Amino acid sequence: MAYLIVFPDHDSFSRVRTFADERRPAVEPVFPPEFCSDLVAPCLRVTGGITGMVEELLANGFSVSGTIEQSPLPETRAHDSPPLDPLWRDVLGGLRLAAVRPSLTDHRRLRLELVPGNDLSQLIPVMARFIRGGAFVPEIPSLAFEEDFRLLVVMPREIVISRADHLLDAWIMIRTMVDLICSVWERRDSLLPETKQRRGISAIEIYRRLPCTECRRCGATGCMEFARALITSRAKLEQCLPLMEGQYPSCLTSVQWLMRVLGLGKLG
Repeated sequence: MAYLIVFPDHDSFSRVRTFADERRPAVEPVFPPEFCSDLVAPCLRVTGGITGMVEELLANGFSVSGTIEQSPLPETRAHDSPPLDPLWRDVLGGLRLAAVRPSLTDHRRLRLELVPGNDLSQLIPVMARFIRGGAFVPEIPSLAFEEDFRLLVVMPREIVISRADHLLDAWIMIRTMVDLICSVWERRDSLLPETKQRRGISAIEIYRRLPCTECRRCGATGCMEFARALITSRAKLEQCLPLMEGQYPSCLTSVQWLMRVLGLGKLG
């Protein structure tokens, strides 16, 4: 089984590759398509022994965003993609891929957490006016919207892409998000910032993050009804006893994160 080690930025990759070439000459780089080569670093392909190698890298002070199984990727017509707007570095102040891992809501797909170098607080309300759909919370500010089966979230210091199909899809979505942010930045003087909160995300996003035991200990007839009650503020998360009893820590973290994004809890 072959795995890919993913890195937060080009500098991290370059440092690790030098180290890996000295220790494991069989390790191979996997380069992203040209349309996003400035945005994301190459990966390292490792066959077997992935856990030991990652532990060795971390022990030696290297940064790793995550590891994923390598699977065949569909072909991409990269030559059809327009050049990346050079303004992206000024607008975002750089971009780091802080984490990549299987999505909790669909383990076949990927969740990516990206960190822009600049604070996007002033731009997010303009994005909310530009996009119009989705959920917007001006107090944070945060904007969450759906793209097919994916959930995309923009906050002042974090961009999250949930349920990317595979690594190529993740790269495409990163480029798409950067293009969107740059497009909004260029229109910032002609769009009035959004000021009203909206919750245009369905309860299914909360439901996907619940344990779904259907135990009814919360008082609802089922987990989907409980999710609807949460998103309309008719219930509190503490009523889900399986979550509160510590049986599903990853579910608890995920649903708490989403509720903060939707303005259903305080940002911690």
